[in-house]
Amino acid sequence: MHLRRARFARPIIMLLLMSVAALAVSQVKPVRADSSSGLDGVGNRISCGGQECSTHCGDQFCAVQSLTTTKNNDAIILVAECGFLTCNDSISSITDNSGLEFAPRVSYSPNDELWEFSAIAPSPLTGDRINVTYSGNPPYGLSIQVIAVAGVDPSAVFDSDPSIPATVTCGVPMGDCVGSVTTSTQDFVIAIVSINDAGPCTIPSGFTQIIGGGSLELDYQIASTPGDVPYDCNNTDSMSLVMDAIALNGTPSIYQGHPPIVINGDSGFTMNNGVAGGSGTSSDPYVIDNWYINSCCLKAGIDIRNTDVSFIIQNVYIHNLGAPFNTIPGVVFSNVTNGVLIDSRIEGFQEGISNSPSGVFITSSNLYISGNSVTGSGTAIFLRAPTNVEVSANYVSSDPNSPSNGLKVLYGYNVWVEQNTFLNLGTAIGFFRSTSFLISENQVQGSGQTGISIDSSNDFQVTYNQVSDTSGTGDGGPGVGVRVSNSGGDGLVVSNNTIMRNDVGISIESSRDVYVSGNTIGGNGVGVIAPGPYMTQSGDIAIVQNEISNNGKGVILHFTFDSVVYHNNFDNNYVQAIDTNSTSNSWDNGYPSGGNFWSDYGGVDNCSGPNQDMCPSPDGIGDTPYVFRDNQDNYPLMNPYSGQ
Repeated sequence: MHLRRARFARPIIMLLLMSVAALAVSQVKPVRADSSSGLDGVGNRISCGGQECSTHCGDQFCAVQSLTTTKNNDAIILVAECGFLTCNDSISSITDNSGLEFAPRVSYSPNDELWEFSAIAPSPLTGDRINVTYSGNPPYGLSIQVIAVAGVDPSAVFDSDPSIPATVTCGVPMGDCVGSVTTSTQDFVIAIVSINDAGPCTIPSGFTQIIGGGSLELDYQIASTPGDVPYDCNNTDSMSLVMDAIALNGTPSIYQGHPPIVINGDSGFTMNNGVAGGSGTSSDPYVIDNWYINSCCLKAGIDIRNTDVSFIIQNVYIHNLGAPFNTIPGVVFSNVTNGVLIDSRIEGFQEGISNSPSGVFITSSNLYISGNSVTGSGTAIFLRAPTNVEVSANYVSSDPNSPSNGLKVLYGYNVWVEQNTFLNLGTAIGFFRSTSFLISENQVQGSGQTGISIDSSNDFQVTYNQVSDTSGTGDGGPGVGVRVSNSGGDGLVVSNNTIMRNDVGISIESSRDVYVSGNTIGGNGVGVIAPGPYMTQSGDIAIVQNEISNNGKGVILHFTFDSVVYHNNFDNNYVQAIDTNSTSNSWDNGYPSGGNFWSDYGGVDNCSGPNQDMCPSPDGIGDTPYVFRDNQDNYPLMNPYSGQ
């Protein structure tokens, strides 16, 4: 077979975008130490009620949110509201899948009832499902909101000033609901408002809305210095108010509230659209940063279209307040060139980042997406027809009980995917009908379908990734660590990966010219399989210099042709190898190069030569073939192959 290596290189434009991002960070972005404090997570609603929630909350009524955080020892604040004018419900329990212990802080019921609970999360949470069960007569149900606040003292979460917490009875239709607290330290001040089925509060300057309107509003302000913090909710039907203050340590990370941003054309980069500075050149890009954006009403958090100026989005927190997985993306790049998105958080969207919303194929190019956290999304990053794009150092995860997808690239060209973390997804990384791309140094763990999936593509490298614990769910078949299907042509390389504890380590389906080399493949149900035929047989496969150990089955070739398997170490697999219904496959590289090391080979090495008939003259190759199901290795190695 003729082995070809991928021929692409990191584009110059990508290096320029990386330098632009570094320049913007050094000039505009404030320094944020590990001790930074402030908002560290906002719960995403999971719609359920009654029997629909029985898998999470038993047979009682429940309200559920999923929360992801980034820091140790966050204060987890849960607020709840019930009733319109009166409340007939009582909270039975609060549970989660991380073992948090929620303590009651406030219960206030002048008409509607408001509750506040708190807990400490010793370590960061990933898709933590928080369930609030309640009983009574819930014609409207229980509304909840969970947030995480970083930079607290776990032994003294709340400001000890006697004015805190404060409670206020309101109940004047469309009137003001006014309260205040007096802080004694640097505080994260929250205002919790029960609303009688009306719109959100008009809130005072300095406060940022987390959720508003309907029955519950939650706003916050970071009060950097001790003193009075007044709050006024007006222009809605507010019923009651609770104010509280969480004491902060460290340097506050302050997000300013901003409505969803829409920029259509180069002229749309204005202060009203959240632009903090810059002129749009590569040396002075437009900068959008430090915003907290509540996306609602079928609007994307940030939507940028039809531009070719240089811009950077950094340190924004975009949260979907609508129903989970509605049709809007968090960030849209549509017909965009020269865009950077770094160090931001995007939660709860059908597509976290997309360059072609609503399935429309609109190309974008020269994009740099790095250092972001994208969680609770149907598909975290969905790129259609992208050119010259780097996706690096991002954190992508979902609730393992309802896994979504990570990165999906369709018709991509020259796309680099490096050093990302993908946890608990359906398919973590997927490339379809793409060419000239790199998938390297990613951590992929706990996928429910496929860790890395490549279909109908060519000229790619999958290298130095860690892919583990892929386990099929439902009727979707076994979980596959790395799948290559319907692909062929130049440079199909799967090399130097660590592929562990998957149902199937590597699967090559209806593909040709795939080079599998230097991988560590262990603890899988099947190490490597070419299982055809599907539409066509697989062939011209090279499986060379891999460590294949402790799998149920080491390598399976079925209906394949012209493939070679040599210089691998087969160690302690329950079934070492199978080769059925294949044509012209070879399990050695001839003499004197030799074949593979087999830990259960029982032969001896007394002779040498192509026919192993020059005796006594040991040569490190067994004198008799290693025979397995439907094929054999004519020159089995006596010792593990070491590359020499």
